[in-house]
Amino acid sequence: MREIETCYMCSKPAINMEHVPPKCFFPKTSNGLYAKNLIKVPSCKTHNNDTSATDDLVSLLLYIATKNSRNEAASLQGKKFLDFKSESAGSKISSLKKILNNDPKIINLKDRFPNQEGETLVFNYNSLRPMVQETFKKITCGIYFKEKNKKLYGSHRIQEYIGSPKDYKLTLER
Repeated sequence: MREIETCYMCSKPAINMEHVPPKCFFPKTSNGLYAKNLIKVPSCKTHNNDTSATDDLVSLLLYIATKNSRNEAASLQGKKFLDFKSESAGSKISSLKKILNNDPKIINLKDRFPNQEGETLVFNYNSLRPMVQETFKKITCGIYFKEKNKKLYGSHRIQEYIGSPKDYKLTLER
């Protein structure tokens, strides 16, 4: 008799496989260039399909945060987000509304980073923080599960980095 696999995040039975990081983080190409050899882990419905909208939001936030003018993968992601005729148009619109409802502004990078050129979008991130943290917790647990073949238990802490490298200090809880 085959043992029932449980979800990489909880003790519920796994009903399918979850991509870690989420598949939506990778742009689609005809040759599958960016979506080759993606990690898959056993997952319950809650930790896979029920988080797709959050995964899309985090993917959009990552796209916004990249310097995308000369990065082919980021450029392809941008085209994906701007395609509102796709099946996921509702999720994209929902993600954009969440960002637009948080006081977005375009700032000149030189105002914050003296050696940087260009502009970027900034907005109040606080209301989106729990979703972003949960997505990165899932990624961490998924990679750990794949590498160690066991679940990562205990508390998780996401060290957020906002600012220039000279402002950054890693703080560890003891």
